[in-house]
Amino acid sequence: MAYRLPNSFSSSQQIEVLLSEVEKLKPAVLALPQKWPTHLQEFAQTNAIGSLTIATQAKLVSYLKALLSSSPQISLVVASMPNGEELNELTGWFRSHIHPHTMIHIAQNSDLLAGCVLRTSGQVYDLSLRSNLFANSEKLVERLQHA
Repeated sequence: MAYRLPNSFSSSQQIEVLLSEVEKLKPAVLALPQKWPTHLQEFAQTNAIGSLTIATQAKLVSYLKALLSSSPQISLVVASMPNGEELNELTGWFRSHIHPHTMIHIAQNSDLLAGCVLRTSGQVYDLSLRSNLFANSEKLVERLQHA
């Protein structure tokens, strides 16, 4: 079964926490979602899972392990860190336009001024205002002199 990740699960570290929660579930609480840890409750709500069996717990563990080893990873360096709502929206955009299991690692670098630098497994895309200003500095100086 393919599951849908909540957009609040944006990084592989959050998937690791979820995996740990699922692995540690005791058989006595598999059918009691109100006793599940927080990450698992959110995941279950997103996927309309009302209870687990030992078999579905094992399948979910396998799924999460496969997800950790095969999900596309994106590193995003930004001028200022997004808040939770912005991160959820960004994660949702990547998952709907790039891949449904995209994982995002975000770091801050205030030297960027604005924009971001996006890294994938083999590419770097500098979408920062800083690089754009440097790349177009001659044009900018020329236009300012003629203004």
